[in-house]
Amino acid sequence: MKRAITDSRFPIDTERDRFQFAVATFSDSATVQFDFRAHRDLQSLVAAVDGLSHAGGNTDITTGLNTVRESIFLDPASGNRAYIPDILILITDGLDSERDHAAMDTQADLTKQAGITILSVGVGNNVDSQQLRNISSNDQAFMASNFTVLGTLLDELTAATCAAGDFLTCQLKMIAFT
Repeated sequence: MKRAITDSRFPIDTERDRFQFAVATFSDSATVQFDFRAHRDLQSLVAAVDGLSHAGGNTDITTGLNTVRESIFLDPASGNRAYIPDILILITDGLDSERDHAAMDTQADLTKQAGITILSVGVGNNVDSQQLRNISSNDQAFMASNFTVLGTLLDELTAATCAAGDFLTCQLKMIAFT
């Protein structure tokens, strides 16, 4: 995950205000690691991402979606820019641990209804590609066999992220992972 964000092929250009990043992690609970205001330069962003650790535990996608929507995208204090499309890249290595998948679907629907585009990425063998397609705005799930090869999806993710507009005005605003 960390390598994917800092990969030289990934078009990070925080200096020209093209990209904003916020990160939330989720396992048994969800935590906002930093919001859109926190890192306005590449060096700071890379250091912050390098400092993240994998919490382990369950994969509560339901709570993750709710936290990202309410505490990052919809919270005026988070630094979200209203004039830029909201894009959530949800990266997970497991099935949603909640037994009530209707609750997860509801959170995904509420997120999409709030105008947030969801791109889902499954990593490893413990993911359900159909579950990820249900979460995604475009009914497409990106799959990687492990975190090491996650970087091979960068071209596809960049294209999907920028599909709505010119690459020069493309805005990647959110990365979330378990």
